[in-house]
Amino acid sequence: MDDTSYQPVHARHIYEAPEILWGMRHADILSEHGDDVLLDLSHFHEVIPTKATETFPYPPAAAVS
Repeated sequence: MDDTSYQPVHARHIYEAPEILWGMRHADILSEHGDDVLLDLSHFHEVIPTKATETFPYPPAAAVS
């Protein structure tokens, strides 16, 4: 909901195959400072690696039946 016009706001994005980054996540853009929440859009397009696990992004080949 837009705070100025009180109209609903909708957005949609289709990710193409080259845009999918396996093992990555979006960087945090929100941080808390006491009672305040800071929105830092300078990190909006940043991605950071995720911790690897045995089953991400797919289970090992031996486990697939």
